[in-house]
Amino acid sequence: MQAAEALLEEGGIDALSLRDAARRAGVSHAAPYRHFPAKIDLLYALAARGFAALDEALREAGAVSADPVEQLEEAGFAYVRLAVQHPWRTRLMFGGLTPMAKAEAPPELEEIARSSFEGLVKIIAEGQAREAFVQQEPLQLAMAVWSLVHGTAMLVVGGQIRASQMPPADEELRAIVRVVHRASVLGIVSDEGRARLSAELPVPAWYPAMGPEAGSSESKSKADGDHSDRP
Repeated sequence: MQAAEALLEEGGIDALSLRDAARRAGVSHAAPYRHFPAKIDLLYALAARGFAALDEALREAGAVSADPVEQLEEAGFAYVRLAVQHPWRTRLMFGGLTPMAKAEAPPELEEIARSSFEGLVKIIAEGQAREAFVQQEPLQLAMAVWSLVHGTAMLVVGGQIRASQMPPADEELRAIVRVVHRASVLGIVSDEGRARLSAELPVPAWYPAMGPEAGSSESKSKADGDHSDRP
């Protein structure tokens, strides 16, 4: 898994093969197939590894302070930092590069992805209980926060938000996240406009544990059908 993740970050999905991962790990070409029948199975495992890291980071963010606002900012920083440290793994998790529909993805992947998102919902719900956040459906608020933070992460990874160095040092990355977080918690509409916009909104039909069920049959066949590295 470590060898495969290193190859993924070095060259993306196309540069990753079971044969090359075996070579990097110093094992026989046949060894990976005992665990991953095809490349798509390895990609699912790498995505699950990413969601597990995100889940742990959000749990730690919830314990960093007694202040829910600070917890939320720390969660945003942890998310963006993981994306910057593992850009290709983040694309694998959220970029539609592997099919995440329930019928195709392993149950354990859906479970850890859902858990990582629920970590964010928990921070917001507990903050609402302490009257730190507005009393609106926690899932709606979590979706809004997630969208802003994920967008920030992608802009930093893509170089649209320019930093003095790439990847940015934690101090600079935290400053970038703080600007976005401050805007999200303060809002950008006037007090007069807030009452008009405060009505409840329906929750979309999809549950955003991994975002919309991304990935097409074409992406699956491409990943699943890459058997050029079979022994």
